[in-house]
Amino acid sequence: MLLGRKSLRFMLTVVATVGINCFVALAQGSSARITGTIADPAKGSVAVRFGDFERTFATLSESCAGGRFEVEVPVERLTEVELSSGGEVLVRVLVAPDQTLHIDNADGSPTFSGTAAEINATLHNYLKKMSFGSFTPSYAVATPEQFVAVLDRNIEIERERMERELSDAPESLRRWAEAEICYRNAGYAAEYAHRNRLNDSVSLATLYNRGRFPIDTTGAVCLDYYAYLSNVVRDRYIEGDKLVHRLRVQRNYVDAYVAAIERVVATEQRADDRERINAMILNWAYESRNQVFEQVVERIHDRQLVGDEVIERCDSARRGRADMRRFTEHTFERLLAESHHKVIYIDVWATWCPPCHREMKHLRKMEKRLEGEPVKFVSFCVSSPYPQWALTVDLPENRSANYWLDDEAQAVLDRYIHIRSFPRFFVLCGGEIVNDNIQWPSSNDLIDGLLRGYYKDLER
Repeated sequence: MLLGRKSLRFMLTVVATVGINCFVALAQGSSARITGTIADPAKGSVAVRFGDFERTFATLSESCAGGRFEVEVPVERLTEVELSSGGEVLVRVLVAPDQTLHIDNADGSPTFSGTAAEINATLHNYLKKMSFGSFTPSYAVATPEQFVAVLDRNIEIERERMERELSDAPESLRRWAEAEICYRNAGYAAEYAHRNRLNDSVSLATLYNRGRFPIDTTGAVCLDYYAYLSNVVRDRYIEGDKLVHRLRVQRNYVDAYVAAIERVVATEQRADDRERINAMILNWAYESRNQVFEQVVERIHDRQLVGDEVIERCDSARRGRADMRRFTEHTFERLLAESHHKVIYIDVWATWCPPCHREMKHLRKMEKRLEGEPVKFVSFCVSSPYPQWALTVDLPENRSANYWLDDEAQAVLDRYIHIRSFPRFFVLCGGEIVNDNIQWPSSNDLIDGLLRGYYKDLER
């Protein structure tokens, strides 16, 4: 379903906006900014989904019900973005770097404005006419060969309809539509394999035939492409490989992921395919935690199983992940002790606070300006749900220490400093709080000068 019921009035804007009630920042570098308003209090959260090797979700807290929100989505090219609420898809849009898009769905019939209005108006009409949900393949078909024959016919029919409906559409939209048809049907093939518990190489080779469903960057704008790629990796090289599966069951994850990459190197003929599949396997290794990623990278690098470019990309992403911690009763004491050797600048914020998120951007810039100087940056998130905090701070540009405080932890913080307005910034230096309400990061040179003054005092 393209849009939610009329009772859910939804307004979406991909523009820079001020005065919003709720904000989640996701992006660095090139990005599209998505803001919106939800009028149905029963669905006070929105999930944002877009592609790369893994799907990224940003869910706004329920306190956003009836308010506006803003999300920056990192995009390097035309990208599909899906917004949903309560498990129901609200809208699918295509956005590119530095574009603007406004969608007003107050009456259940969206209207578009902004630089990306034309392509999304065409996309909306196309999706409404195509009625993709009318095709439901039977998963009781006897053989994989028979099943993909059904898919091939459906793909042919849908492509013919697409050509008619988008004959005058921009080429970029036509490429997206072609990819969407291809990889949505690839999802049916994966579902057939799972329902029939097929994991033999012959069946998977039939269902995941590269001539039919290529691993190709041209599909990168399409969300279904990433789902397909994930199925390939899981079914052929993780769960579907007996050795890799056995090693994972034994919790020998390092050997498992190294073995999976060995299989990829030995099996995949195209270098681009190997890179994309191995990058996803490395992402699995990263998600396993417990230094599995580092050990896997060390072994595959030594054996030259993966190109340096892929390793560097994955390793830089790992190193860029946020330092995420829970506040304990000893946290503040440790920070006070550390402040004898460096100045500690602390940001107290909440996930539902728009000024907090605006200042975060300035805080990242301040960190870069003062890099190498004896200043540590720390963030305390209070009065906010844990999942929303984790989604907000676990971003490549967040290098500082980020703490989440539950009610008990906030009571501990209150022993040292009582904070009830956000954002709030204060400074530790010489084992004490030397400024309990210092200038914000957006003050630029002023705050830089103040912090330099504090650490000069430490040097004396």
